[in-house]
Amino acid sequence: EAAAAVGNELFFRERDLDKAGQMFKEAAAKGDVFGLNNLGSMLLNGIGGFEKNYTMAVDCFQRSADLVNPWGMYNLAVCYIYGYGVEANHAKALTWLRASATWDNPAAHLMLGLRYRDGQSVKVDYQQAYYHFDKA
Repeated sequence: EAAAAVGNELFFRERDLDKAGQMFKEAAAKGDVFGLNNLGSMLLNGIGGFEKNYTMAVDCFQRSADLVNPWGMYNLAVCYIYGYGVEANHAKALTWLRASATWDNPAAHLMLGLRYRDGQSVKVDYQQAYYHFDKA
């Protein structure tokens, strides 16, 4: 937890992405859910001294999601939506979005609201769209 907290400080306050990346990598190696998720984000975007590596990013998000991190769940869903490091699979994406939303992740609620409003891999359902937009 401490390494992930230091990584957040370096990332958000000091804007030292390379040092933050190393702290997230250290935290992830210890199984820290936030370290795993943040390392995955850096790998997905190719920042923090890391080359883009979608496969490793998905692995980090999966491990974070399995440890019940709502942001890991959300980021894993995004990978399934766009096919980053995995074959696009909207059913799996919905499963992870819904799981993340049960932990009141506002980004997951927003994404679900958009999907229900626009009928993206679900039937249009304005009642569900409103529910999720309201929760976001």
